[in-house]
Amino acid sequence: MSATSAGHRYWAIQFGVAIAGLVLLPVFGIALSVSSREYRGLGVIVVLCAAPFVVLLVWVGRQYRAYPREQRLIYGWAVMQQTHPVWLVRARPQLRIMATARRARDGKMSRQELLWLQSLKPKNPYPGVLPPV
Repeated sequence: MSATSAGHRYWAIQFGVAIAGLVLLPVFGIALSVSSREYRGLGVIVVLCAAPFVVLLVWVGRQYRAYPREQRLIYGWAVMQQTHPVWLVRARPQLRIMATARRARDGKMSRQELLWLQSLKPKNPYPGVLPPV
């Protein structure tokens, strides 16, 4: 997988989760309300649980449009570089991962820091131009 596909995959996952929550929760909640009188109130609660996914979709859309293509790819690449199934036991905090990705996107990381990120998954090269030494 290339860095470009890693960056695109990050954004596809974000949009996919938001859209899945927007579709599946109301469908499940309506089905629960219609199928059983006993759980009608629970069905309404499940439908209302879709509201945060509206906020998520709006937020992801704004983040996606707020930056040029290269910066979006760098952000997605940096997040994907730091996430790995082996790290499930001792996963890095998500806020720290996003802060590192934000620094990479904004060009505030040194060459050594970017090379460290690249070393986490060597098959995914940095999608931008590395800063000079």
